[in-house]
Amino acid sequence: MHNYSLRYSDDGIGAAKRVEFEAFDAARALFIAHREPSRRAAELWCEDRKLCTIRRIGEESDFWEVGPAF
Repeated sequence: MHNYSLRYSDDGIGAAKRVEFEAFDAARALFIAHREPSRRAAELWCEDRKLCTIRRIGEESDFWEVGPAF
């Protein structure tokens, strides 16, 4: 198991927050992030390494946009 976190900034859609969780791989992050409003971007981290940014596209969509880690 690895320690992951989703880091949200104060973006006008929601307040800044960090959601930490343990998982075997990063895919679990999509299930957790799905609870947030769509179009809300988060940085996905594993331990102290930023993996990528994620954002759900569309109001009631299961499609995700995955961006670079920089």
